[in-house]
Amino acid sequence: MCSWSRVNNLSDSSAQQILDLSAQLSARQTVVLYGFGQMKAIDSLARAGCLLHREPLNDAALANIVRSTRPALTDASWGLPHLNDPVPPRQFSDAVLQRGANIPSQVLCECPRHVAELIGQLGRFEDYSLDCLQQSPKTASCTCSSTRWQAQPAPCLKRPCRWWPTTKASPCRTRPEQHARLNCT
Repeated sequence: MCSWSRVNNLSDSSAQQILDLSAQLSARQTVVLYGFGQMKAIDSLARAGCLLHREPLNDAALANIVRSTRPALTDASWGLPHLNDPVPPRQFSDAVLQRGANIPSQVLCECPRHVAELIGQLGRFEDYSLDCLQQSPKTASCTCSSTRWQAQPAPCLKRPCRWWPTTKASPCRTRPEQHARLNCT
């Protein structure tokens, strides 16, 4: 964790408070942004390993400071799927989503239509992501996990309402008069 402090006037007492807070948080790095400061306080923080930057800072300088304090990503154990795994097919076509969104129901809100729109947008984003992957391997680290969103939607999106079409593996719970329109038998 990186500790950030911003003070207008950097004095011995504020420097000590910053060091105490950094120790309390077990911060791996401490960044101090200050407007004006006493040399003794600046020197004590620098000796303690703090990164000191006098304000005002422009956006580019601040962005560089943020980048320099982030830990390096050394391993992809945080969830990148294997890039060689095939992307599973979509579960719902745009036509099925549209039919599901247009089914009259007892639901008085617009939730069924909104859910269909969300899943459709995810599908279109997946198509876009696959195109990006084919154009440049450098985008793989950013895009590869998104290509699996539509094929494995969150449980709350997978079956949000009783009318939602199902796969053959799970029983259909739509009303009988809707079976023909959804082709979900």
